[in-house]
Amino acid sequence: MRSRQLQQSQWACGWFPPPDRLSFLPQLGPAANRAERRAPPVAARWGSFNRGASGDAVDEQEPTPIDPIATQADRLEKALAELEARKKAAAELAAKSAPQLERLNALQAKLEALPQNERREVLNALGLHKKSAAPVITPLKGGGFVGRPAPQKRPARWALWLKIPRVELWQAVLLSLAIEPDDFLRDEACGRVPDAPMSMSFCRLPDEYFSRREDCMRALSTEGPIRPQGPLYAGILRSTRCPVLLAEVAAFLASFGATVPTEMQAMPAASESEEPDQSGSAEMAPVQRWQAQDRAILNAIEALGLKARALPRTQAGKPGAKMEIRRALKDHPLFVGEKVFDKAWERLRAAGDVGDASSPALG
Repeated sequence: MRSRQLQQSQWACGWFPPPDRLSFLPQLGPAANRAERRAPPVAARWGSFNRGASGDAVDEQEPTPIDPIATQADRLEKALAELEARKKAAAELAAKSAPQLERLNALQAKLEALPQNERREVLNALGLHKKSAAPVITPLKGGGFVGRPAPQKRPARWALWLKIPRVELWQAVLLSLAIEPDDFLRDEACGRVPDAPMSMSFCRLPDEYFSRREDCMRALSTEGPIRPQGPLYAGILRSTRCPVLLAEVAAFLASFGATVPTEMQAMPAASESEEPDQSGSAEMAPVQRWQAQDRAILNAIEALGLKARALPRTQAGKPGAKMEIRRALKDHPLFVGEKVFDKAWERLRAAGDVGDASSPALG
């Protein structure tokens, strides 16, 4: 009984004894039938016997092993055959298309020989014409500064400057070159314009101006050939806006052979009736700033050919005498600020030094 249970458990686990030990199966009853039904897979698993159509056990033939060298040779032979077939097909296609290719080359050579307009017509008819690429835009060199047209230098207006003997140094040097000292020339003439490229619209002054300006700056002193006019303050002798006399500048430039306009050479020196120059020397008392401002306004009125106590009244639509005097003193170093001139003008009016022609009290 114990051996039977062992056999049944072995069968359940898939293990079967060799065929020569199955002689006891007929005595096992139903278990033998089950073993017979499961015998073919067991025999196939052991590979030592099989049952034929009659149920008898027969020996099973072993499979033939595969030769790897022979398999690789077959694959190589097949690949070479495919390569030869492709070459043969390409050769047949080239032989077949050779006449058409020669024809196409001949037509292209004929097309290239045509003039450009006829060739373009043919290509347009075929829809093969390609438009030419847009021209390359070369960027402009330099910065983004867009200059305005440079103003033109004007000749000196001697009819005006003969009445204004006292000017600033840069104005005197420009007048020595017969150039009108307009406002747009002031920055460059005073040396405050950087060395900009020539493409920028600055009105360039001649080199002669700068050489004359340097000579006059060296001659500017309280005891030199060019003396500063008006009160002295810090840096006035090193400034190109120092007030000077046109006659002294003309005499100094003519002394070393510089060409000076005849109108400038004929200008008179300081008049004897003019008060002594308050240059700030030790022998002379300093002049107050407000006194110098009052004197500058009176000098400007005289230079314009007007009478300080009989100024013409303002006409409709025209600038008055006060506006003309303000313009004449716009760049004067004593009138820096918006209200300085107005305060000096009111001070002169209150003192009775300036008035209108119709004012009875100021006759």
